[in-house]
Amino acid sequence: MQTFQITVDSNVLEKAKHFFNSGLNHILNELLQNARRAKASCIWIRTYIEDGMRFCSIMDDGEGIFKEDVRIALGGSDWDSEIQESENPAGCGLFSLANRGCQIKANGKRVNITSEAFTGKIPVAIEETGFSNGTRIDFAITQEEAESLAETVTKATKYYPLPVYYQRNKVKRGDFLQGALFIKEWSGLRIGVVEETYCWHDGEINFHGLTVEQNFPHILLSKAREIYRVKYLTTRIEVIDCPELKLVLPAQKEVVQNEFLAQLQVECERTIYEYIRTLYAHRLPFQSWEKAKTLGVDLPEAEPKLYTWVPYCLDNYSGCNGELVDVNDRCLLVDVTDETYDLADYHVFDHAWKQSGNGILLEPDPDYAGYSWYQSLTKIVDFSVIVQVGDEKEPLERCMGSTKFQRPDDIRIIYFTLDKEGDKEPIANKLSTDIAFISELDDGFWEGIENITLLVTKDSETSTETLNRLLMDTYFTTSECTDEFGYEMQREMFSSEINQLINLVIHDEDYANRQKIAELAQKFLAWETPHGKTTQITIKPDGNIDVTFID
Repeated sequence: MQTFQITVDSNVLEKAKHFFNSGLNHILNELLQNARRAKASCIWIRTYIEDGMRFCSIMDDGEGIFKEDVRIALGGSDWDSEIQESENPAGCGLFSLANRGCQIKANGKRVNITSEAFTGKIPVAIEETGFSNGTRIDFAITQEEAESLAETVTKATKYYPLPVYYQRNKVKRGDFLQGALFIKEWSGLRIGVVEETYCWHDGEINFHGLTVEQNFPHILLSKAREIYRVKYLTTRIEVIDCPELKLVLPAQKEVVQNEFLAQLQVECERTIYEYIRTLYAHRLPFQSWEKAKTLGVDLPEAEPKLYTWVPYCLDNYSGCNGELVDVNDRCLLVDVTDETYDLADYHVFDHAWKQSGNGILLEPDPDYAGYSWYQSLTKIVDFSVIVQVGDEKEPLERCMGSTKFQRPDDIRIIYFTLDKEGDKEPIANKLSTDIAFISELDDGFWEGIENITLLVTKDSETSTETLNRLLMDTYFTTSECTDEFGYEMQREMFSSEINQLINLVIHDEDYANRQKIAELAQKFLAWETPHGKTTQITIKPDGNIDVTFID
């Protein structure tokens, strides 16, 4: 049987300079990791100019890169078995300098390695030197790199475990898990639970100062109508000593997708739930609550809180949002999903319900379906509006455009409820109100006030102001097709038209016209009249106008 062995081609060294991007940040990361593995206690970084060229020098007090002999091999390293086992180093760190070349001093020896020498094509001379404590590596940098080096060093050493000095000044370090809500150790890792703020861009894993991006579970902690108030929990990981967590070589920019990473993902999710268990209360969705159980974390049910139900408004700037309230035995879910309802139907129902004082209407939220308190809520699943004049009764939709029903004797709402999950037959309930309205839609769009049919019972005590607000909430929408009138002016004009409609229904045409003229006079003429005098304006049928001042 013929066999063969897989080998490494000699041309690999020529391509080594393309394994890294040669950027300063990447070079610093590689050399800092080497210094740490060499048991250094401190690192010094500085820049200097020699023969008109700028150089960066990185020096440590570790064991020295040439502690055995002078040997630089792609993929090979002299790290001890403990480092090999716990970190799986690629043995490529120095090759991040392959495009630049460098000078190395360590263990009494000095070598100058050019970019060509990194390809293995030419030998490198070994010189004796008095430098014997640690390792020093110098390489050329551009003026632009020198100007930004302080920032680059700060970024590269932000979570580095050893003290670093730049130009003799100690670089400030950060705590990778600063602000963590909960920290636990697992398999040589520190798992920190953090609140997601979408402002971290320096990775989710701190591998001894090298930050690596990795997607970990995000769990919705609490919901809110405003996106900036929605809270998610996730985790950040700090490596202590974890041989099972391996980085993709040689760049070390991502984690190897193996069985351990899958276990870590599960442990991160479990840790989040363990943190939630320490809280006084939570608002986890029901599915997350069940998931916690499968991970061995028993949690109490979510706080019984839901948003109050608010009918939809056409005005995007109205702020018609519900309020988060405690759920109690006076609360009902409005679970009406019939698309045949007119927009006004929901506002009519809402007005009637508020008049009745029957309880608090809540908006359904499927995320909490399954909790015992949610399942026990009574649900309003359907309703209809019946208008009565004398002995004659008609559904609201049949009253559209009819003046006969403008001042009815009674308006009755029949609504249907399911008292508990699993009920098959809805229960009919009655609700009286004094106001109803409906609008004619043209291909699903509302055309204007002339399409509104307003009904007000003869004994209604609802004020004009309340009626105006109700119709404004239902129908007003700002037009972006005009630059002449701003938002507030459009609201004012629409409110005036609504008042005209209300006066026509509650009073008569003459009263409505008098009120309209009085409103216009107050707005445009009152400030023009002489102080201390009564102004009498007579508009004749032929259009002529007489103005008289009376003392």
